[in-house]
Amino acid sequence: MRARRGAPTVRGVIEVRNITKRFGDITAVDDLSFDVHPGRVTGFLGPNGSGKSTTMRCMLGLDKSQGGEARFGGRSFGEIEEPLHEVGALLDAGLNARTTRKLLERGVADFPDHPDLRQILRRAEAAAGAAGTSAPVD
Repeated sequence: MRARRGAPTVRGVIEVRNITKRFGDITAVDDLSFDVHPGRVTGFLGPNGSGKSTTMRCMLGLDKSQGGEARFGGRSFGEIEEPLHEVGALLDAGLNARTTRKLLERGVADFPDHPDLRQILRRAEAAAGAAGTSAPVD
């Protein structure tokens, strides 16, 4: 993203810096930082209880973190005038127990000529295996 004159430099569309979230003595998210760049499919992979949903809740201001920040296009979620028009999130909606894998498989079935969906599914399965999740991409 190219910065305007006088505007802060933005590394990614979404920037997360040093998010830490504790629940009592339990550290759910520990000093997490990452960038999400335009035109890239990005997801969280990890077993249940690894902090994926907690990170998203902190990013959106639904949970207060003990440290760090999330910025969307250089602004915190609270600074965005109409956030629902700029930021979309789906947290644990219980979509009939559909996993990300099932959604990707459905996308491949619905759009067999889409050049990226099969590759995304293969990469997600490989990353899930490397992350040690019990099921391919939950």
